[in-house]
Amino acid sequence: MSLTRKLLREMELTDEAIGRILAAHHEAVDALTLQRDDALAAAADHEQTVAERDVLRTEAAAHHAEAERLRTELEDFRQQVHQERTEASRRAALHEALLHAGANEQAIPLLAQAVRTSEEDWAGAVLLDAQHTLAPVIREYAGFFSSPVPLPTERITPPLHPTGTLTHEDLKAMTAEEINQNWLQVRSALGQT
Repeated sequence: MSLTRKLLREMELTDEAIGRILAAHHEAVDALTLQRDDALAAAADHEQTVAERDVLRTEAAAHHAEAERLRTELEDFRQQVHQERTEASRRAALHEALLHAGANEQAIPLLAQAVRTSEEDWAGAVLLDAQHTLAPVIREYAGFFSSPVPLPTERITPPLHPTGTLTHEDLKAMTAEEINQNWLQVRSALGQT
C-alpha cells in the first residue's frame, strides 16, 4: 500500500499535515533510493574486487610454485657443485696419497681408478687412512710403486782462495780468467765493499 493524499485525507489529516508527511515520505524514499544505489555500486565494486583478488591469488599461487621450482633447482645445483668440488678434492687427495706411497706419477690416473673407497674412508675431502685404503692396490699393482732410494754422494767443498778472503786489492790484481774461476769469492768480496 502506497502513501497517497487520498489515504491521508481518509485519516482526517489537515492539508498542511498531509503536505509535511508526504514531503518527509519523499525525502525518506529518496534517501533510501540513494542508499540502495550506493549499496548496489559497492556490491558491484566488491564483486570486481573479489574477481581481481581471485586472479591475484591464482597468479600468486603460480609465482609461488615457480619460486619453489627455482628454489629446488638452485638447491640441486648447489648440491651438484658441492659434490663435484668434493670429488675433485678427493681425486687430488688420492693423487697425493698415491704419489706419497711411491706410485709412478704417469700411472697415478690409472691406479686411482683401481682404488675402492667408501664414505667411511673420507672425512670430507680428507682420506682418513691412506695406507689401509691403498694397501690392496699396492699389492695388486706393486710394479707401479717404488720406494725412494737415497744415493750417497761425495761431500763437496767449495774451492777457497789460497790466501783466504779476497780484498779489494786482490780483485784489482786478478785477471778476467781468475775472476771467472773464483766468481763466488769475487762476488762475496764485492758485496762486502
